[in-house]
Amino acid sequence: MNTEDQFVMAFIRPEKQERYRELLANPKRRRAFLGKLAHSYDFVTECCVEIPSSEQTPEGIEQRLRKLGAGSTCLAVSENAQLDGKEHDLRKVLEAIVGFGQGTCLSCVPGKLGYYEGEDMEERMILHKKDKK
Repeated sequence: MNTEDQFVMAFIRPEKQERYRELLANPKRRRAFLGKLAHSYDFVTECCVEIPSSEQTPEGIEQRLRKLGAGSTCLAVSENAQLDGKEHDLRKVLEAIVGFGQGTCLSCVPGKLGYYEGEDMEERMILHKKDKK
């Protein structure tokens, strides 16, 4: 299972997972799907962590992600073609996406930790799958 599949399986509602995986894997359908990423998402609500508005900066988001285990790089799934499907430096990619209104998901720890940037400020969230005890 690749990093994108792990992201989908961890953070997308079960009834939507197969569809997301199919769309992301198909180059012809991927662009259309990514174009909708800024406006709609189907995240598992238990994994969504709100970010206080005072911390909704690249630096603040990076600090929160690092405290949860993020390393220096992440994989982007983004409607920004220059970012999509590539590994990036965490700080630099956050500087490129925060506040620009383009739908982007970052996989920081595959299947465990990510970030979502939507079109609006209310659509910024950390995605964190906690280990079951």
